[in-house]
Amino acid sequence: MVDGELPLSPYRVLDLTVENGHQCGRVLADFGADVIKVEPPGGDPARRRGPFYQHVEDPERSFNFWFHNLNKRGITLDLASPDGQELFQRLARRVDVLIESFPPGYMESVGLGPSALERLNPGLIVTSLTGFGQSGPHADYLAPDIVVQALGGLMYVTGDVHRPPLRITPPQAYAHGAMEAAVGTMHALFYKGNSGEGQRVDTSAQQAVVWSLMNATGMWDLNRVNVIREGALRGGTVYTVKRRLNWPCKDGYITCTIAGSQAAATGGSTSNLIQWMIDEGTAPEFLRYYDFAGTDWVNMPQEEYDFIVGPFGDFFQSKTKKELFEGALERRILLYPVATMTDHPQNRQLNARGFFVKVFHPELGVDITYPGPAAVLGGQRLPVRLRPPLIGEHNREVYCDELGISAERLAELEQRGVL
Repeated sequence: MVDGELPLSPYRVLDLTVENGHQCGRVLADFGADVIKVEPPGGDPARRRGPFYQHVEDPERSFNFWFHNLNKRGITLDLASPDGQELFQRLARRVDVLIESFPPGYMESVGLGPSALERLNPGLIVTSLTGFGQSGPHADYLAPDIVVQALGGLMYVTGDVHRPPLRITPPQAYAHGAMEAAVGTMHALFYKGNSGEGQRVDTSAQQAVVWSLMNATGMWDLNRVNVIREGALRGGTVYTVKRRLNWPCKDGYITCTIAGSQAAATGGSTSNLIQWMIDEGTAPEFLRYYDFAGTDWVNMPQEEYDFIVGPFGDFFQSKTKKELFEGALERRILLYPVATMTDHPQNRQLNARGFFVKVFHPELGVDITYPGPAAVLGGQRLPVRLRPPLIGEHNREVYCDELGISAERLAELEQRGVL
C-alpha cells in the first residue's frame, strides 16, 4: 500500500449479487473498491438467513449477511420498475464494475443485458456468477449449491464409498465461484487500466468447484484412475493399502500421514514422531527398529499397515489437539488439528496475524468480532472501513448527494416501493 491507498480504491462497483455472489463484492471492497450493495426494497433475502446476533431473528442481525457485506455501502432499488431502471442507468454510468449473480437471462429480461450496459458505459466491466455460466448445455439448469457441488465433482470424492455422497456445508460451491469472479474482475480492471476497455467476466461456479479438487483433477492423466470417496482411509483408489489421514485424539481429531522413505517429507516426519514416542516411553520395541525407508508403502498388505500404525493411534488418543500440534511444531512433524469453529479464535497464528477484527455496530452499541480482510499488504492487514450496511442506509448519500435527486423525490420513491 502506498500512502495508505488501497489497491482498488480508485474503482467503484455496483453489487447486484444475490446471496450466492456476495463474497465477490466483499473481496473487492476489502481491497479498497467503493462497493455499493444494491438490495430490493425491504432488504436482501440473505438478511433472513441465520444465525442471528443474540438469536434474535431480525434482518439487521444476520451474521451471514454481515460477514459477506463488510466494507460495503448499501442502497435499495427495484430493478424491475421504470423509475428503478432509470436510477440504475444513472448509477451504471458512474461505476467501473457491475457484479451480478442472477440466473442467465434475468438482466436481459429487465432491459439491462450486456448490450444495453455497454451503450450506457462502454468501459464497464460486467461480472456474472452463475452455476454453469451464461451459455452452454447446462446454462439454464437449476443450480442450487448441492447440484453445483455434485456436478463439480466435490461430492464424488466426499464421504464413504459404501454410503451416499456427502455435501460439504455451509454452502461451498458459490464461495469458490465468488472468489474466482473477484479474481476475474481484478484481471479485467488491470486490462481496463491499460486499454480503457470494459469486459464481460463470465464465472461458472461448477468450474470453480472442479479447480478446488486438488489432486483429483489430475489423477486420471497421471494414473488412469479416478479418485473416489474413501472416508477416513485414503489411497485405495491408486494403491493397495489404505492409509488413515484423520485420527481421533483426546478432544477431537488431527490429521497425520504415517509413511514414507527418509528422502520424503513423510519419512522424516514419521521418524520424528517415533522419536517423540520413544522419549515419552510409549513406542513399542518393534517401532524402534522397523525399516520405514525400505517398506513398500504403496503395495504393502493392509494387515501389516494396520499393525504398524496402531501404536500411533494410541499415542494420538493420549493427547489433546493443542498438545499434539505444539509438539509437532517443535519436532517438525507433519501433523495439524482438525479445527472447529470454537478452536479458531484461540489459534495463535491467526491472532498473531491480526486475522480477527472487532467492528463497532453503532445501531447495537457493541463490537462484533469478524474474520477480517484476509490479505496483508506491506506488512499491514487490509482495513475494515465500513461495518455492513443497514437496509437502505446509504440511499440519501447515493441518490441525493451523488445523483442529485431531491429529498422530496427520495421520500416519494421510498413510499412507492421503488427504493
